[in-house]
Amino acid sequence: MAPAVARYLIHRPLPYQDIVQLFGGARHSYLDVVDRLYRSCDTEACDLDRMQQVMLQTFLSQNILSFADAAAMDSSAELRMPFLDRDLVEFVLGLPAGPRVSRWPGRANTKRILRWWAEGRVAKEVITRRKRHFQFGSMADLLRHHEKTLKSRILDIDAVRRILPGVEAWLSRPPELYRGPWEGTLWALEALGIWCQQVGVR
Repeated sequence: MAPAVARYLIHRPLPYQDIVQLFGGARHSYLDVVDRLYRSCDTEACDLDRMQQVMLQTFLSQNILSFADAAAMDSSAELRMPFLDRDLVEFVLGLPAGPRVSRWPGRANTKRILRWWAEGRVAKEVITRRKRHFQFGSMADLLRHHEKTLKSRILDIDAVRRILPGVEAWLSRPPELYRGPWEGTLWALEALGIWCQQVGVR
């Protein structure tokens, strides 16, 4: 069960079948890395321990800390980063599964330890406030009015086509379908295409 759950978390927010389509139907090598990391986990460890170990070795170190943090600092954007204090990390990883993650992670009782600590110290409306994401406009609306321009910023970049041979097929769906994870991925591809053009990557 644990490898399947970790793959879901790593693929998030884009569904796995879309990843396969973007890569032209080929299995991407990072899945092999995930499988190898799982095989290196302690066989006596619980599923949560194994998932967290793999996520620490992949998403945290190879994404959040190496790319997201640097990009946020470079653009003076505020970004929620994980706590990296060694004593705190060791304390949290030493806790039983219950305090670390709720029965329905991502839907209820997230950040359980912080919420427990904040009770009586922070206003209740702050503790229970829903998370808000960046407001970046509607990709579906942009596609309806500027579809050719938006797609050309991706498809005119040979490097993007080489790395993602299925990108043209992935971009062929109707504009209204680019919502949620598909919208976020399309924004990311737009940014990648613009960056490639700006720095001369072909």
